[in-house]
Amino acid sequence: MHFIRQNSGYFTINIHLLIRQLLLICFLFGLPEQAIASKTENNYDAIGNIISKQQIYIKDIPNPKNLQNKPEKVFENSSKQYEASTFRLYRRPIDISSKKIKKISIYNSKFNNNVTFGDVNMSADDDIQNSISMYFSQFNAPVSFKYMELPKPMVVCRNIFFDRFQFSFSKILTGANWFVNNTFNKAAVFYNSSFGGKTYFDSSDFKGDAIFENDSFHKDVNFKYTKFNKLANFNSTIFNGQVDFSHAQFLGKVSFRNTHFLDHIDLSYLNIPHGQINLNHAKSIIPGHKLYLNIMHSDISKINFSYKKFRLYFPSHVSFEERVQVYTKLLAKYKQLGMRYSYEKLYVEYEQYKLLAKNKFIHNYISKIWWNYGLDKNKIFTWFLFFMLGLTIINSFYYDALVATYFNVPFLNKSTNTPITDKNCVIKYIYNFPQSLLLTFFFVFATFLSILISHTRVFKSGYFPVNIYVILINSIGYVFIMFFIDIILS
Repeated sequence: MHFIRQNSGYFTINIHLLIRQLLLICFLFGLPEQAIASKTENNYDAIGNIISKQQIYIKDIPNPKNLQNKPEKVFENSSKQYEASTFRLYRRPIDISSKKIKKISIYNSKFNNNVTFGDVNMSADDDIQNSISMYFSQFNAPVSFKYMELPKPMVVCRNIFFDRFQFSFSKILTGANWFVNNTFNKAAVFYNSSFGGKTYFDSSDFKGDAIFENDSFHKDVNFKYTKFNKLANFNSTIFNGQVDFSHAQFLGKVSFRNTHFLDHIDLSYLNIPHGQINLNHAKSIIPGHKLYLNIMHSDISKINFSYKKFRLYFPSHVSFEERVQVYTKLLAKYKQLGMRYSYEKLYVEYEQYKLLAKNKFIHNYISKIWWNYGLDKNKIFTWFLFFMLGLTIINSFYYDALVATYFNVPFLNKSTNTPITDKNCVIKYIYNFPQSLLLTFFFVFATFLSILISHTRVFKSGYFPVNIYVILINSIGYVFIMFFIDIILS
């Protein structure tokens, strides 16, 4: 006791030091870890992170103190602003629901537990550029946005999601939305949501299923250089603008069942090593409106579509040879599959393009009305009947002069006048019509029929206009004969 009393000061000092050391150790292990900072790119705004406790709301988020990094605004409402520091690791869940928030900003942070935002009312103040901004962060647990209505755009760039990402039953009213350069290691679900402005998913990597189902994109959507490793589901989604999948990779199943498009779809430079893209169940937003596909430098055998709904389109820089190559490959595919309607529609478009590209406008017009570029050969017989009928009508007016004065046709004589025909010119015209028809046949096939009438001279007169008229008729007859022979042989 005496020793203890004499050395009470010594023991008191040592006990105090021990307590301080224990408190310091507890404090150090209780603090959240610091994450590695990275430099902000010039086109990104510096934004803050979230600090939270287990299952807390906005009003419970504390203001951090004694942090090395200067705090930045994260959440803000009319009554109180909330701050948090950047470059931090968060271990506990974050649940922000049924609150009014000015904006959400997450930058360069790591989250080891769930991040949930539900039914949050975002501010539409003019000084806010984006309602939600998420940059350079890592999420090791599910991230969910549900029942959100965002008056300003949503920007999600250069993040890694190791678990499920969900954006469902939500609306983004205006502005361009960016979901670019992200990696989704599990399912990324964009379900039953509306995007008011242009939306970009460029260069993102969907390692799990990519679900874009029952969504509405009111302006252009961009999936350039995006990689879909598993299911890419666009069922029942409405695209009210142009859709760009150029340079995308589809390594799994792709579904466009009941998907509605407005007009242009870019499927150029696709990588489809295994499955196929079937667009036969896709529809146009405007009934009867054709949808235009760009399939340049893609494997046409892997893209299935009927020419009842779709048409090809080519950017202005595409050369004549490149277009011809696409046309010929697609024609060969349609022919092989027995898709007659699609083949004929595409063939007409192809023939028309070739002629117009070479400024052969008259040739194109004649080929179109004459026999539909060779597809409707029976049309020639119809033209032949019209031709014969028209010439017969003309020849009936001048039948007597042609037979008696200008031509020697032994089996045709000048018509015999009767009291009725002398009094009525209409009856005389009808009376001469059958013989005029025979005369027209003779003119059309004059060279062949002249053999049958021995060496009798056909032309009685040297009247040039009449002789030219008959020679022209005979030349047209030769054209019909050549077409008839081609039809018979084919």
